[in-house]
Amino acid sequence: MASRLLANRWQRIATPSPVKMKSHQSAKSRQRVENLPNRHPGIDHSRVDPDQSLLLEQSLRMFKLAGSLCFYALTEPYRALGRKLGWPSSGTSVGLFYHQVKAEEHDRFARQMATLLRTATPVGAGDSTATASCQRSVFVTADDGWKSFVENALPEMERRSIPCTIFVIADRLGDRIGDSSDRIISESELHDLRSNLVTIGSHTLTHARLTALSDEAARQELLESRLKLEAILDRKVDLFCFPFGAYDQRILRLCDQTGYQRVFLCRPESESHRTDSFVAGRIRADPSDWPIEFYLKLVGAYDWLASVLRLKKKIVSWLKPARIESPTRLETPSAGIGSGTSGSLRFSDRIHQVDQ
Repeated sequence: MASRLLANRWQRIATPSPVKMKSHQSAKSRQRVENLPNRHPGIDHSRVDPDQSLLLEQSLRMFKLAGSLCFYALTEPYRALGRKLGWPSSGTSVGLFYHQVKAEEHDRFARQMATLLRTATPVGAGDSTATASCQRSVFVTADDGWKSFVENALPEMERRSIPCTIFVIADRLGDRIGDSSDRIISESELHDLRSNLVTIGSHTLTHARLTALSDEAARQELLESRLKLEAILDRKVDLFCFPFGAYDQRILRLCDQTGYQRVFLCRPESESHRTDSFVAGRIRADPSDWPIEFYLKLVGAYDWLASVLRLKKKIVSWLKPARIESPTRLETPSAGIGSGTSGSLRFSDRIHQVDQ
């Protein structure tokens, strides 16, 4: 009897309860979600069950891959014929953007850069004219200015003479932002990036969502970040990318007024909308991308996402109630701000083309 009671008690202790098992599984799932590449910015992971979030992420990734395979199969024969016949519009121009490249991801990143050289011609992000002479051109950028990217990715790019543009958060130099194992490069580390292959751009002062700010606050983020980086580097900074990919006509105009020559999105831009060199699209890349996934990004097969996102934006705008905007805020450049490169009338046309 005593032995039976002890056996039953041991079984209850050794067998975890369903609640504990579920908690343990959720913790593991949550960790997998945190480490998952290509996390979709439209998903609020804090409000979704980790298992469901992981499944949703993988489903979206597979959906994009399937769509890109179909797009590539439909467009590549036409492009190949155009390249053979010398048609001027048969090439592709693609922008990639990375964030972090950890030490354990170094080898995968190196293989990606080798694939890039075999597939396309690397160009600088600020060189909008270099793409015209290339059948396939790719520019590589990195957002935020993570130390892991500088340490693990830049040497591989320099070894292969691949240009890179790093967009730095000017007021967060040296800070750890949500990752105890990595940080933003310090001011001295930024100053020491003296390679002809490395260009520095602005990513605002504080990584603020510019569309949520007033004109004055947004102008401060744009102008003061550029001036601070120029003071550190002792050279001109005229490239910019939007935190969270958030922008609108008002922010594009402020970018022009505060002296930027080119701005970069966090989504691809279809070739039919590449009518102006001021705005450039990009597609996110990660060292953990599957080889076929990365190749399709290099050759522009993910460009179809631009049309989908543009359609989504129109549908959302139709569903929202109409808003009356002040015409002076959009049409009248602010006095004493930077040196915009375009007149207000021509720039208004350019903004209209971007938002179509």
